Amino acid sequence: MKTKEQRLNELYSKGLVNTIKGLFAGKNVNIDEDYYVLMADYIDSLDEVKDSMLLNPVEILNNLPNLVSNIQETNLNGIYGITDENGIRINKALDYESKKLYFFHELTHAVQTKHINDQEHCGFYNGHDGMFLTEGATQYTAEILYHVSNGTNINYREQPSTVRGDSTRTPYSPLSEYQYNGNILMLLCKTMDLPLPQVLALGYKQNGRETLKSIYESLDGNKGKFDELMQDLEQIYSIDKLIIGGLR
Repeated sequence: MKTKEQRLNELYSKGLVNTIKGLFAGKNVNIDEDYYVLMADYIDSLDEVKDSMLLNPVEILNNLPNLVSNIQETNLNGIYGITDENGIRINKALDYESKKLYFFHELTHAVQTKHINDQEHCGFYNGHDGMFLTEGATQYTAEILYHVSNGTNINYREQPSTVRGDSTRTPYSPLSEYQYNGNILMLLCKTMDLPLPQVLALGYKQNGRETLKSIYESLDGNKGKFDELMQDLEQIYSIDKLIIGGLR
């Protein structure tokens, strides 16, 4: 595993940190040096997997100033990070490696957020449902980029007591959060016979949800069933959020 110092040296020597700071120059932003570095780390790691994910990291890089203007560390009471109209907030209690992982998660949300017909969409979320799948895909994206950054391999393992509200489930997952969501996503990938990176890439696309729907409904017996699946999964996601909020 690369040390923090080794990774910083790589990013600064490539000039990527200064490139990103230059894109934000002259704009009214609230971003500390650490987060310019982490944005550079995200883009550099994405560049390493661009062929498998069929993405253009340069387009994402150039669009960053339009997506992020405020990044703060604050007390989030156990929540790792939040992305909303106020920017990105990261739990100030996290160590650097955890901060990197969950910033990658939140930056993915920021990059994938778009407005269609005056409605906010994000990844596979269409303003009504799809967040269950979006969170699984976003966490997978963050974990992949995190391990690329650190020069390590993703580690699949049994993770008991990680499904809130159902202690009987033990996901076999490499994820640090949203393990059950990630398992359902992997099941979808296998059902559609698609590589995980290509499905993750759809979250970045304007028509990603519709493409996923088209592929899913092209399978025998699935005609007209995609939206129903998303609605069922959204009920699980909603219960999960209630439990996080203190419901027992």
